[in-house]
Amino acid sequence: HLNKNNAASIFIVRKNRISKKNSSHFVDLENKKKLTIKNNFFYSKESFRLYPCFKNIPIFSDETQIFLPNSNF
Repeated sequence: HLNKNNAASIFIVRKNRISKKNSSHFVDLENKKKLTIKNNFFYSKESFRLYPCFKNIPIFSDETQIFLPNSNF
């Protein structure tokens, strides 16, 4: 029912919700392989590198990485 004094219209637009969970993970700086968490360190199985965490904040830099002589960590 249109009123000539108040001509208005309304559009209702709905967005289809697609729920996707994007999983994120940290990778080694050299070989881009996924890092695992061990004893509050991020560990690379391929390069035997450890990256420390300080108050749950990972530190990824060349100065802080630790090289392990073997994989017995």
